[in-house]
Parts: sequence; C-alpha cells; structure tokens
Amino acid sequence: MNLSSENTKKIVHLIWSFGFGGIQVLVTDLLNQQATGHQVNLIIINRDPSEVLLGMLDKRVKVHRLERKKGSITFLRYLRLNLIIHSIRPDVIHCHIPDQARLLFFFPRRKLHLTIHDVNKDLKDVHHYGKIYSISRSVQEDLQERTGIESRIIYNGINLETIQVKEWMLRDDFRMVVLGRLMHEKKGQDVFIRALAHLVHTRRIKDLRATIIGDGASRAFLEKLAADLAVSDRLTFAGAQERPYIQEHLRDFDLLIQPSRYEGFGITVIEAMAAGIPVLVSDVDGPMEIIREGEYGTYFTSGDDKDCAHKIQEIKEQTEKPEFREWIERTRVYVNQTFSISSTSSNYCESYFND
Repeated sequence: MNLSSENTKKIVHLIWSFGFGGIQVLVTDLLNQQATGHQVNLIIINRDPSEVLLGMLDKRVKVHRLERKKGSITFLRYLRLNLIIHSIRPDVIHCHIPDQARLLFFFPRRKLHLTIHDVNKDLKDVHHYGKIYSISRSVQEDLQERTGIESRIIYNGINLETIQVKEWMLRDDFRMVVLGRLMHEKKGQDVFIRALAHLVHTRRIKDLRATIIGDGASRAFLEKLAADLAVSDRLTFAGAQERPYIQEHLRDFDLLIQPSRYEGFGITVIEAMAAGIPVLVSDVDGPMEIIREGEYGTYFTSGDDKDCAHKIQEIKEQTEKPEFREWIERTRVYVNQTFSISSTSSNYCESYFND
C-alpha cells in the first residue's frame, strides 16, 4: 500500500517499558500489522528496552526512546514526549496503561485511545480517553462495574506463523510448563507446586517433569516451597526467556498450566493452544473465556491444588486416546479463527477511523 495515499493514518503507541511482558508482546505484533498501510510510531518512556524485542519490529515502525529512569519524574522528559507526538501529528494516540493520559498535554480527547489489559487496574484516569478497549469480557465488566464506562472488546491476538507446532509421540515422561511473571499472589505458581507434590507423593505418579518459565519477586519463595515439598528434582526454574525461545519450545511440553488467582486474559494460553498442546487454567474469567468454559481446554477451581492435581492426571490420561488428536486440531482451528493478530489489528483500525 502506498503510504502517501489519503487513506494512510498516523498511529502512535505509547508504552512505559518494552520487555517481554504480555502487553509488550501484543504491542509488538500489533505494530508490525499496522505498519502495513499506516505510519506507525512507538514511544518507549523508560530506558533499557529489550534489544531482542526491538529487533522483532518491522523496519517501518519508527521507535522513539525517552530513556527515563524507572520511577523518576522529569518535566523536561515529559515535555520532550509531547513535542515528539506533536511533531508526528498523529490521528490516534494508543495508550496501554490508564495513567499515561497524565503525560499528554493539549491533545483532543477523541485522539486518545486506551486498551485495558487486566482486571483490578487503577482506573482513575480512564475518563481522559475518547475510546476504551477491553481485552476480554471480564475486563469489560470490571471497567463497567467500577466506572460505568462502556468499552469495546478486542481480543489480543498472536502471530500464528511464529508458533512451532507440536508433533505428538510417545516418550518416557509427561512434561508440564507454567509461564508468567513470578508473582504467586496473582499468578498462582504456588498452587501448581503443591499440585505437583500431591501427584508425586500422594498419587505416586513418577513420570512427571515440570518447568516454570519467568522471573520475579516470588522466585525465592517458590524455590523454597518446591524444596520443602520435596519436588525440586521434578521442577526446573528456567528464569525469564525471550519470546522467540518460548514460541519455539512450547512444542517440547505436553501441558501448559495457568494457575492464576485472577487474570484478565492469558496470551500464553493462546500460544500453547496454537502450538497444539492442551491447557489447564484456573476458573477465573479471562482464561475461562479463552477456552470457552471448557470446550477448548480444561479448568480447575482457583487456588485448589488438589483439584489442579486431579485435572492434570485426567489430561495426562486423555493424551493417550485417539480422539485427543482430533480435539487438538479443533482447538488449533478455533485459535486461528479467533485470536489472530491480523483480526486484532483490523478491529483496532476499524474503531480508530470508522466508528
């Protein structure tokens, strides 16, 4: 498409930091999609973005780095932010955290768009935005109940072409993975570790191996819990891994578990389903919406490690049945039809410019 055409629009995405979090992963894919047909800018406020993630951006995406030290408040840096945006003369400024509106001076409200990426977020700045999007029904309902504001649901999508698909074959062990920031109060990794201990020591299932990918404040607590429950020999803490590694290695596992205590969505759940591996999620709204209340995945009672263990054993037994492969293929078709990044981008652009 000719970028000089009258249909070309200027889009700015504003983000605090640019590491391998769920929001940043979504923004990367969205920028790459929108760069075909529009002039797209990414403004990163904080310093030290991931160079790997930056390297995954389409060359047509113009990146502006403010290099703010996290937590610092510098008026001159915020003035520079506004000067950059004014020089771009964007049609849309797309924010991904509600409080970013405080940084923007003298822009008409109709140009300010916001995506809310999780439940239980601070929403006191949402009234500054002309349009608001929610990534799931649970996020939409949380926003409406707390503020009275209506929003449009646009599901997060993934670049399906980058996901390596699993080839199922018999082997000696059953491999599980938990992905996410090590923040057990929200992400519930402690529930999974207790479930693993129940499977190993009470149910006497010996062919289990588990990997927790991610880093964060709960790592020491979780490692101690695994040692106290005598499952350290079955459990690997792999630390934070960048997105290409995850997309390549998801296929090495037989089950993804998302044991969150609350969660607005769950991009890793979609990636696992696209990779052809079953998913087990806690019965909180966002992940349950993804798996269509159990049609395309299995769920357990949030916080209940024994129920989690029971469902893991059930899934393990199901993977040995012929109909399991057919279900996996139906799940992959569903993900392709519902959660592609091209659909996400099209839905955003339709709302930006046509509604």
